[in-house]
Amino acid sequence: MIPASAIWNARARAGAGGSTPVVLFTIAGYPRIFSTVDINQPNVYKWISGGNAGTLTMSVSDLDGSSNTSDVSFTVLDVNHLLTKDFQAMTDTIVGVAPTQALEGNVCTIQVGFLGMPLSEYITLMTLVVDHIDLANQNTSYKFTLRDNSLLLQQFAFETGDDGNATSNANPATVIGSPMDILQEAATQSGLPTANINADAIANLNTNVYFGLNQRFSVTYPPRAKDFIENEILKPLGAYWYWDHLGRMTPYSMLPYALPVPALTLDGTNIDMQTPPVPMRSQDYTSVVIYKMDGDSNGQNFQTDIVSEYAPAVNLYGISQSRIIQSRGVRSSLGGTRIAHLTIQNIFRRYGLKPFTMKLRCFLPAMLAELGDKVTVNHPLVPNGLWPAVFRMPGPMGITGTLWEVKGRAIDFNDGTTELDLLDCSWQVQFPAYEIAPDGTGTYPSNKASDYMFVSNPNSMYSNGDSGRLLY
Repeated sequence: MIPASAIWNARARAGAGGSTPVVLFTIAGYPRIFSTVDINQPNVYKWISGGNAGTLTMSVSDLDGSSNTSDVSFTVLDVNHLLTKDFQAMTDTIVGVAPTQALEGNVCTIQVGFLGMPLSEYITLMTLVVDHIDLANQNTSYKFTLRDNSLLLQQFAFETGDDGNATSNANPATVIGSPMDILQEAATQSGLPTANINADAIANLNTNVYFGLNQRFSVTYPPRAKDFIENEILKPLGAYWYWDHLGRMTPYSMLPYALPVPALTLDGTNIDMQTPPVPMRSQDYTSVVIYKMDGDSNGQNFQTDIVSEYAPAVNLYGISQSRIIQSRGVRSSLGGTRIAHLTIQNIFRRYGLKPFTMKLRCFLPAMLAELGDKVTVNHPLVPNGLWPAVFRMPGPMGITGTLWEVKGRAIDFNDGTTELDLLDCSWQVQFPAYEIAPDGTGTYPSNKASDYMFVSNPNSMYSNGDSGRLLY
């Protein structure tokens, strides 16, 4: 969730039903800040007219380990030709560079606040890069197009083999370590600056989710960093990545390693009640997963295949097309079997029973929700016959306290609204969380009162004869 001050939250709640926010576009290395509203601040220019502030759309392909961030385009009036003069001045000393290329590649920060609010209280909604600038509106304006840093992740990683020469079949690069450390190494080698990698998220996953797990690769040809990260690391681990509001590559695990803590409550104070939501069944129905690991360097042969079928789903909906997961780096000897079973079970919990999806059009406070955040939804116009009794309001309509995960968001900077694409994950309230026992937990007989699963014998029995507990 994007951090915001108490002042910002109070103003957002007060104007949730229609107060248009102030949107600022700040480009690094350029003194003018473009605004949608005149806020009477130095170097801030209201040169973005109504309807020209653009939109931001983000979504995840969670089962593929990937995400997508749309370009953002906003149009700025060339008041008294001052923009043209700025561009000319910046490029007069550079041979062969068009004036509109002066700011290409510079970081652009999108901030949101309210009239009368100090600039220090504005939230940073997104951080992107200026891709290109075009003339618009019969040469009276300039259209700025922003993009994320995904181009850097298209570069190659692991180009140097073990002997210091170029990676090849005869000179592989051996890569071994915790998954998140390998992810960070691949992203860095591709050219993504350290400042654009979410080190806090990586440390959290290393400690709380993938502790004790290692991957090992023998790389014989340099992969593109993005493909390697998504297909070889995140997808096999039940994870994906996205750009956070600071423009940092942020890995996110779908494994419920802690009890869900909702970032926001969505209800009549911040949902547009003019457009009732329509819950729909997910199209990502999965009842069969084939997990391949212990692969060779070419990714052609895998020594270990785990085939799992989710009986409750098959009984209700039949057998789905098999979802195949494979990674050359997941090794049964390095904790791979455990993470394989956890990932498979998470997919079944997540999509085996065709969970509901729902789109909600929300007002200002919902801007703070990022991909992967959990939210609770209270809505009086959703048929409550679809839900367990604990989530129903009195009568035939209305849900309360249902838990959802943000899989997509579309923010309209012109009217301050946000459309959230949600996935029902209420099952996480009912099932125990996956959590690694802390150091010092001890052995089973003396700590049997704890909720953790301990290592049992092949017959799923503990040393004192108790039945073994299920993991997840």
